[in-house]
Amino acid sequence: MQRRVADPVFFSLQREFTRHLRDPGNVPAPASLDPDGLAIYTNAVIANMEVFMGDNYPRVKAVMAAEVFSAMVRDYTIRHESKTPLFVELPGEFLYYLEHLRDEPDDPPFLYELAHFELLENLVSSDERRLDEVPVNTGGDVMSAVPILNPTARLVRYAFAVHLIDVDNQPVEAPPEPTFIVAFRDRANHYGFMDLNAATARTVELLLSDEPLTGEQALRAVAVELNHPDIAAVITGGQSIFSR
Repeated sequence: MQRRVADPVFFSLQREFTRHLRDPGNVPAPASLDPDGLAIYTNAVIANMEVFMGDNYPRVKAVMAAEVFSAMVRDYTIRHESKTPLFVELPGEFLYYLEHLRDEPDDPPFLYELAHFELLENLVSSDERRLDEVPVNTGGDVMSAVPILNPTARLVRYAFAVHLIDVDNQPVEAPPEPTFIVAFRDRANHYGFMDLNAATARTVELLLSDEPLTGEQALRAVAVELNHPDIAAVITGGQSIFSR
């Protein structure tokens, strides 16, 4: 059985075709293709991409003018070369574009962080680990034993209070204190998140690390880091963290 040799002419036509689809305003269409048929593909590419990104980043879309969001998606298709063919990973490609390629000075200063916050739901929801397979002693003492945190939990620090941003609340500069968000999926496969203060976030960070710490050890470490005058009070007050 002979192996078919790739047709270089066909591949060249494909490359011309896709380059035109990505940037029809600057890249001419292949002369051999029907202009009317090609226009359908050209319009479909940007329309479908705009709907897809709008569905995955609804709050980003909401805080931007419609024409600005559309132009941003078009700029994404022109400038960014995706590394994955998987649809589920395309929102991550768009986030990469926002972080590394997007350079529009009129964009909201919180744009990247808001997009990152929205992507968290996709990342946590698509985590394939099963919570019902995590060995947990529900009657154990989390202060003297090592607490088992939700394996889908992701702790993120933001300069902006991203969970409060919407059409009516668009800050022009970051507040003095950062925002800490821990996102997770519960046993019913529902997505959720909590905003934490700095001390609680540090406790969660320690418990998510590879070093096994009891609840008391984690709280004591945070109290020492904070140089708190009453370590026992921090440990006592911190017990409420583990009931959340």
